[in-house]
Amino acid sequence: IPAAWSGVVGLKPSLGRIPMDVLPGQFETISHHGPLAACVDDARLFLRATQGPDDADILSIGTPLDLAQPLRTDAGGLRVALSVDLGMWAVDPAVERAVRAAAAAMVERGAIVEEVDLQVTRADEDAWMLLWCVFMAGYYGHLLEEHRDRMTPRIVEMIESGRTRTGVEVKRTEITRADLWRRIAPVFADHDVVLCPTMALGPLFTAWAAVNRRTASAAGPLSRSKSPKTRTRTPC
Repeated sequence: IPAAWSGVVGLKPSLGRIPMDVLPGQFETISHHGPLAACVDDARLFLRATQGPDDADILSIGTPLDLAQPLRTDAGGLRVALSVDLGMWAVDPAVERAVRAAAAAMVERGAIVEEVDLQVTRADEDAWMLLWCVFMAGYYGHLLEEHRDRMTPRIVEMIESGRTRTGVEVKRTEITRADLWRRIAPVFADHDVVLCPTMALGPLFTAWAAVNRRTASAAGPLSRSKSPKTRTRTPC
C-alpha cells in the first residue's frame, strides 16, 4: 500500500461499510478496511461480498449498497473538485501531472472539473498525527519493551509520543477535526467527488533495517504508478 504505488485499484469505503473486528477496540474511527484489486470491477465485487451489516462490528452500516447493477462507465454530469495539494502539501511534479491527466480524462468523458482550495492546514495534520500516535500507544504500546528491536524507529517514536499525550489533548483534536469539516463541507455541497493525489511522492523502496530511507535508482514500472484518488460526498 498505497495502491498508487503498486499499479492497482484501491477502495477505501466509508467507515463501517466493511465490518471489522480485528482491533482490540470496537469504537475505532481512524482505521478501517478496503480492498486492493486488479481493476475497479474487482474492487466493486469485493465490496459487494464483504459489506455489512454485521453485529461483530458495532459501527457497521446497517443498510447495504445495491451493487448488483452494472457499473457506470461514463462521467457525464459528475461534478469533480480538483485539489492537487489539499491546500498545504508540496507535491512532486510527476504526481501533479498524473492527477491533472486524470482530471482531463474525466472531462473528456463528460465530467465537470473545478479546481478548489480545501484549506487543509498544519494544525489539521498535527491533530491527525497525534491520534495516530495515541492509536499506536494504546493498541501496541504494551509490546514495546519486549519487541523494540523488531520495530522501526518511526513506530517506536509514535508509541513513545502517544504515551505522553493527555486525554484533554485527544479530546481537543475533535475541535480541530470539526473545524476542518466546516471548511470542506461547502466543497462537497457543490461537488460529487474530490480528486486529489494519494501520495505527494512516487513510490519509495525502504531499507527497513536502516534509519535512513532512500529512493531506489531503478524503480521500474512502479515509478510510473502515481495514481490519483477520489473521495465521494456520499457514503460508499
